[in-house]
Amino acid sequence: MQLKNLSYKLKIENKFMEVKRNLVNAVRERDTGLVVETTLELRLFDDQGHVRNRIFIDAYLEGDPNDPNFIPFEDLSNEIVMQWTLNELGESAIVEKEDELISLEQQKNSRDLSYPYIEELPEDRILLT
Repeated sequence: MQLKNLSYKLKIENKFMEVKRNLVNAVRERDTGLVVETTLELRLFDDQGHVRNRIFIDAYLEGDPNDPNFIPFEDLSNEIVMQWTLNELGESAIVEKEDELISLEQQKNSRDLSYPYIEELPEDRILLT
């Protein structure tokens, strides 16, 4: 599978949204540097760039640090590890999770207006750095 479609736009109930794929974590063996687990984040953004929802997917990788094609951890790029992650998970599994993410947003948008909660941050919010 080629590294592709890391971001795409769609329309949900007359609102433009964007789904982005992002590698957020990698776990490696201390002694060999072999990457054994990664976490892919799927984020849904609204048309103002705010995150509306997200889903995390873990991928468990196998490899052999003695393989002549082994890439030392310090030589890895985000793109290489992302490619391994996409290959391990498979496009259909990722698309299924993206569909779940979109479905969650549609459910949120279709709530009855009498729903007792409002999702909103105060205007004078404190940003932690």
